[in-house]
Amino acid sequence: MTRRCTEYRAIMAGIGAFCALGVISSLGPAGARFVDLVFAVLAAVAVFALALAAVRRELRIRRRLAAIKPLIPQETARRHPTRASATIGDRP
Repeated sequence: MTRRCTEYRAIMAGIGAFCALGVISSLGPAGARFVDLVFAVLAAVAVFALALAAVRRELRIRRRLAAIKPLIPQETARRHPTRASATIGDRP
């Protein structure tokens, strides 16, 4: 990972933010409550980001599957319906 990479910058910003939150939480109870709130928001954002990534991955897979041509030519499927369904995987 190079230093100019976006992931590197995001990781370093996260480390800096956690260090700053540690200093704020050591100032007293008000700082600790603020840090707890920030951590709760960060956790919610992380859960949302993971869910969004999962949905985007599923949609990408479905688009790729839809773009694949059928494995059996149409005339074979008309002549031999059982062979076509067995090949595609529609059997019970």
